[in-house]
Amino acid sequence: MHLRTTYTRLALIAVAAAGALGAAPGPARAADPPVSYTDPAGDSKSAPDITGVVVTPGDGTVTIEVDVATVQDLANSALVVSLDTDRNASTGDKLGGEFTVIADSTGAALVRSDMTAFDHHPTSPSLSGGKFTLTLTLSDLGTTSFDFRAGSVQGDDIDLAPDSGVLTYPQQPATQAVVQVKGVVLPASALLPKAGKTYTLSGLEASLTDGTIVTPDTVTCTLTFKGRSLKQLGTCSWAIPKSYRKKRLTLTVHVTSHGATGNLTIPVFPK
Repeated sequence: MHLRTTYTRLALIAVAAAGALGAAPGPARAADPPVSYTDPAGDSKSAPDITGVVVTPGDGTVTIEVDVATVQDLANSALVVSLDTDRNASTGDKLGGEFTVIADSTGAALVRSDMTAFDHHPTSPSLSGGKFTLTLTLSDLGTTSFDFRAGSVQGDDIDLAPDSGVLTYPQQPATQAVVQVKGVVLPASALLPKAGKTYTLSGLEASLTDGTIVTPDTVTCTLTFKGRSLKQLGTCSWAIPKSYRKKRLTLTVHVTSHGATGNLTIPVFPK
């Protein structure tokens, strides 16, 4: 199978399945561990079934390993890795790649998007035990981060990894949801102050968006009557005058927990 024919066929079929690009993470370091990507098995028909891709950082290099099931050679098939080094799907070839790795029974090649050869460091391609590997020198690509897709083709059958969208290198860490304060939990006694007595709030808790209820890191309170704050005896503690019996006071509580903040404002009516 001729290299140019192989790639053109794969690109024309794959462009219809292309999806949104991922955001660009920071550059890789030589000490970074291998990054693994998986692809569903059994979705390739007669084409080599890609089950995963592993990218291993080196000293100014990355080694790309494409894992395929039950393939010992590429006599009637081919593998392609499209490298989108500017992370812009509208530039480069039909897959958005500025560089392409193509491997079939005639050998392996690293070419530009227009299928022209260029001077680059040795890539040392190999295929053994269903693992195709090739080492790329990052200075040849002009970048330390890129998006990419791996593909296989035999006749009209193809397998893409991923099936839609792109893989990113370096791999982006999973984004953890930021926990926020959903509400302030007051004890029942907080709603029943007594005029002429000391009114102290204790046992306050914060309800978080992850479903937990915790003791706040900090608590501040104000108690007002007609917009004027009552003098505090201590944190969230006041002496309520007898004359405030059945008067409407406004209690405001502000809490913080793990950097998040929450507020509660309620009316209270001293007995």
